[in-house]
Amino acid sequence: MPSFDPPSFLAQRGSSTSHEAFSLSLLSVGAVIISYFHSTSASDEPFPSNSLREEEKYRQLGEAFVDGSLALVKGSLVLAQVGQGLSEQNFQFLSLAAGMSLLTKCLSGGRGYAEALLLAR
Repeated sequence: MPSFDPPSFLAQRGSSTSHEAFSLSLLSVGAVIISYFHSTSASDEPFPSNSLREEEKYRQLGEAFVDGSLALVKGSLVLAQVGQGLSEQNFQFLSLAAGMSLLTKCLSGGRGYAEALLLAR
């Protein structure tokens, strides 16, 4: 598998659904990690309600990103079965997107991980 080159990847935004699926999956992991940081910082604050609201906002954002990523992965696989085919690079990005989506589901409490696991396999 070739190494990940962020500048060339970002230059190709919008070029394929596999790129968009991978982008959304990366954003989902970032959102869940930020959510975790907000939840842990709430214990240090005298009024934790602000951090907990931020935690909830980022957790929901992460879920929206991962749901979008999984929808793009499923759509791409359906198109490939219909006859559009997948290039090796697109297949790799779809595999990475499914794997990152599974990671996001696990990091956010494990809810709904089965669909991501089936796609990642």
